[in-house]
Amino acid sequence: MRGYNQAAMLAFVLSLQTGLTFLPSALVRTKNTRSQVGLSAEERRRNLEAAFSARSKQIAGRTVLLLDDVMTTGATLSNASRALLQAGASQVYALSLARALLEEHSTEAPQSPAPFGGQQVNVPHSS
Repeated sequence: MRGYNQAAMLAFVLSLQTGLTFLPSALVRTKNTRSQVGLSAEERRRNLEAAFSARSKQIAGRTVLLLDDVMTTGATLSNASRALLQAGASQVYALSLARALLEEHSTEAPQSPAPFGGQQVNVPHSS
């Protein structure tokens, strides 16, 4: 663990700049997980399964912008989005400020797990 929630810090600044509501306690990690570093895509997915819970009172009926600092496989965004939707969010949009690749995927062009305008976004990969 890094000791602080850098995604929450970034989301707070984004909320100040945009006027969006910042709800840091709306999504909580409910399961201690091991570090994602060194895990395969499948191991990352399993590691974060049921790791998040969202508070329905804060989320129900809202459109949510979920922010992650670095996306590698999308496992964190996927599992957090699932928890938000289960808590009653009407829509969840995901924003990541950086993209990292796993060694096992380093020859593939990364694909966004959060489509923009309902379309998959393919990001060119430079070697």
